[in-house]
Amino acid sequence: MYNIEPDGTIISPANKIVFYSADRFEHEICSQDSCFICGELRGGKEFNDEHVIPKWILKKHNLYNKQITLTNQTRIRYSQYVVPCCSECNQLMGTEIEQKVQHLFDAGYSKIISYLRDNGPWLFLVWLSLIFIKTHYKDRYLRLSRDERKEKYTIGDLNEWKQLHHIYCIARSFYSGAEFNPFAQSSFITVPAKSLEGFGNFNYCDLFDTQASMIRYDQIVMMAIHNDGCAAQTILSSLLSRIKGQLAPIQIRELFARLAYANNIIETRPEFISSVDILNEKYTITAKREATFDYGPGDDKDFGLIMYFLCRNLIAHYPKELKDKIEANILTGRYSFLFDDTGDFMNIE
Repeated sequence: MYNIEPDGTIISPANKIVFYSADRFEHEICSQDSCFICGELRGGKEFNDEHVIPKWILKKHNLYNKQITLTNQTRIRYSQYVVPCCSECNQLMGTEIEQKVQHLFDAGYSKIISYLRDNGPWLFLVWLSLIFIKTHYKDRYLRLSRDERKEKYTIGDLNEWKQLHHIYCIARSFYSGAEFNPFAQSSFITVPAKSLEGFGNFNYCDLFDTQASMIRYDQIVMMAIHNDGCAAQTILSSLLSRIKGQLAPIQIRELFARLAYANNIIETRPEFISSVDILNEKYTITAKREATFDYGPGDDKDFGLIMYFLCRNLIAHYPKELKDKIEANILTGRYSFLFDDTGDFMNIE
């Protein structure tokens, strides 16, 4: 029989933490040098740490010595972009999640669509949740300013950790044994990507405030909103049905911006719940949500700011006159790289 701690944390008879309360997640996982999955402090078990971007991706795209841009616009090599993880959890994560995802990605877009049709998106939602958690867990170790003369605040000091609690529960489900109620599913989109010279075939970005993440691997793009109960995807259903081909890099960023912005305007948000049957040792992640989603009218300029933030590096090297014109159009929030003036999908070469 599971045991309930005073703070709501639930522990198995084998002394394994099945469920971390939000408070304990914040004060232990987010504040100590511990394995981000099981919570064991470094020194208590063998550690080999975990790359934020999985090693099989780094190897495939030769990224070890390349750099990723952080929230504070500084850069760090992918090889150094790791978080504390014990060897036992790392191995389990590899077997239960990474190997399965790698096999499907390497099989190609059609194989992934077939898998999703037969099995649903939970494998990929857990995987994207893991990358999202690792990304922001790493923020705890990264200085907000690399100027040694300034105070030693970290990027993580800007984070509201309890906002990550639900995502953390999803991410460690391979360890906790949590099952998923369909109401707990988040927005998840897979679209085909177009390879264009000079843009590479890998990209990852996320937005903490909207709990949105996107990854591009060769001709495959996946996007998720981690806290909306599929609301953003529902709002965009008509738009998604008009996408008729592979997306160019700037179209991928626009779609991601639209998904993130849709999450911003949702008014009837789901309430996520970790339901644990103590006697039968069963843990289910579910949600309370309305039958329909209410959302506000939105503001074009608010969307334009998100789109500009996500697209600015793609147009940074354009000639100044063209760059200024495109930036101005993006900031209106009424400009699209996805669709032409008649609403038809644009094929960008």
